[in-house]
Amino acid sequence: MNLSIDKSCKTAAYKQLSEQIEEQILSGTLKPGDKLPTERMLEEETGLSRGTIKTAFRELQKSGKIITIQGSGSFVAKYNREESRRVARETFQRAIEQMRALGITPPECGQIFSQVLEEFLHDNAKVRVGWIDCCEECLSSIRLQLKNMRGIVLDTMVLQDFRRNPRQVEENADLIVTTSKHYDEVAFSVPARVDHLEKVMLDLKLDSVIEIVKIPSNCHVSLWSGSQTFLDIMLEVLENFDNLEQIRTYVGENNLAEMAKGLHDTDVLMVPPAYSPSDYPDASALIAEYRSNGGRIIPFDYQLNKGSMVHFEDRVLEIYHAKNSRPFE
Repeated sequence: MNLSIDKSCKTAAYKQLSEQIEEQILSGTLKPGDKLPTERMLEEETGLSRGTIKTAFRELQKSGKIITIQGSGSFVAKYNREESRRVARETFQRAIEQMRALGITPPECGQIFSQVLEEFLHDNAKVRVGWIDCCEECLSSIRLQLKNMRGIVLDTMVLQDFRRNPRQVEENADLIVTTSKHYDEVAFSVPARVDHLEKVMLDLKLDSVIEIVKIPSNCHVSLWSGSQTFLDIMLEVLENFDNLEQIRTYVGENNLAEMAKGLHDTDVLMVPPAYSPSDYPDASALIAEYRSNGGRIIPFDYQLNKGSMVHFEDRVLEIYHAKNSRPFE
């Protein structure tokens, strides 16, 4: 963008940045609708801190020169503030006319608008969490564990996809989370966001541990997983159980005939708790048949351990309060 910040100048750095961007907007170098560089890109170009760049952007937003859309970035505003208010008023008037045509009274219109506005503000204030792990089974378990946690928008990404496009997580997430096993790789890919990167530990849930310990040593145990990656995790964890001597393994929908035969003399079947049957219809049908015939199924419930969960909640609260003036809901 050909920006030049003079740190010896008496004018504050954020003011220099906002004035130079405004000058490019007024001169037509930046046109309405143009996307501005990300904070990371401006940080590299100008040598300014993220905080200084955020302050400059806030100044430009207040003056109506740019707009910021969460998850998309900042853009040159298409209208000045006065024009924007006029367009917004006309939009509301048309909406009211449509609602009255549906038989909705003016007081009801006000209630609906207030409710929609509150929901919009609440959603925008949530903490965006980018969660990265090596397989979909682990991510499914995390989504299941955190589904009722308020104040967050959870975006999950398999490590392989993250390797192809780390910037998607880097630019959109307030907090990036991965396991200790993958922390170094993720940190290397998002060096500018290391201060927003947290590592966690996943453990086998106590209920699953208790059920596994109860398995007699002479039982035939089978494992099924949608991916080889999660199957390897299951096998690694189960090495700590001395009572498991005979283990068969099945992956996805490979060797279904062998799986069908093996389940006939399987005493205990372990599966991920959050796999999607629609992704593996034939294997799921075999598992359902095994269950209906009285087979014993133990969910291999791999979740955040207690310490990691407490730390994660603390970090979410910290970021939430930094983004909002109202209490956590």
